[in-house]
Order: sequence, then structure tokens, then C-alpha cells
Amino acid sequence: KGRDATRLGDLKQIQSALQHYFSDQNFYPTGAGLDLALSTGAVFTSSIGNPSPPTQTKTYLRNLPQDPTGTNRYRYEGYPISPTLCNNDPAGAPRVNCSAYCVYARLENPPNPVPLAPAPCTYPAGYNLAVIAP
Repeated sequence: KGRDATRLGDLKQIQSALQHYFSDQNFYPTGAGLDLALSTGAVFTSSIGNPSPPTQTKTYLRNLPQDPTGTNRYRYEGYPISPTLCNNDPAGAPRVNCSAYCVYARLENPPNPVPLAPAPCTYPAGYNLAVIAP
């Protein structure tokens, strides 16, 4: 239960950083950018998931949290993904801003039954917790 509490705290940190990012950029990061950063525990800055980063880079989290076991990882998806993936690209054809997100974790002691993922999320295989913008 202790590691699950850590996971919940980690997702709240990521959620808070994403809200600050959205306040500054008016969109959430693209999925590929932040998902890769989550897999490595990288610094979360205004250039991640942003094809036109601002001149002044802003840091939202110095180290993205990692799952306490070290074997699982948190996952991120920027939405919409249908009919077109969001790209946040002012030069994109067409430009589609990421207006929502899902961050996923895998709890060791999930509730039974596991609740449905909140819209627009769909659990990736092996995951049983998802958070969206508050």
C-alpha cells in the first residue's frame, strides 16, 4: 500500500506540472514527447511535447517521478488522438492542439473491481489507474 500511495502522489505532481504547462502554452504536451521523458525521469520543461518551444525554457518538474518499483513506468497520452493525433504544431497541416491528457500507473493493490478509466482514457495493458486534468 505504501508504494501505491507513492504512485498516487507522483501522479498528482505530474498533474500539477501539466496544469502549469497548459497555463503557459494553452495546450498539453504531445504524447510522444512527455511519454519518453516519463520513461527516463527527465526534466519536464516547456520544450517537451512542444514543436515551437518558447525562447525562455521553463522547468515544470526537475525530475519526472518514476514508479517506486523501477520495473513499471508511468505512461502519458495527449488527446485528441482521433481522427488526428494532436501535434501542437503551428506549421502542422492541420494544427491540432492537445486539449486533454491521461497519465497511467499500475497499482499493486487496485480496488476490486478496477474502476473504468475516465474519458478519454483507455488503460494500456497492465495499467489500472488513470488521471486526467482536474
